[in-house]
Amino acid sequence: MGIPSGGVAFFDSGIGGLTVLAECKKFLPDRLFYYYGDNENAPYGNRKKETIEKYVLTAFERLRELAPQAAVVACNTATAVCVEKLRKIYSFPIVGAEPAVFAAAKRGGEIYVLATKAT
Repeated sequence: MGIPSGGVAFFDSGIGGLTVLAECKKFLPDRLFYYYGDNENAPYGNRKKETIEKYVLTAFERLRELAPQAAVVACNTATAVCVEKLRKIYSFPIVGAEPAVFAAAKRGGEIYVLATKAT
């Protein structure tokens, strides 16, 4: 028996995205979800762009085999480095972990950002 297809795929460089998945499950309790955490290569933050892209594309090729309805990139680093590239390659919708700093910047005032080299 294989893994059923047609769910929503979640990707993160580790386990942090499980919190995002848990929140989504609250709103869509009957939805099928997949989670791909790349613990072997985590953390991504200080790696070269090319290396991050390679890891993320490898993961998404595996996820593509499940024919997901959509995917969530729950990794800020992967979102910053290659979410636009993923959207060009894959036909299913891809939602990135867009940093909240954009919304905060629109409001004005002081903003403090903690980021990795890659982000």
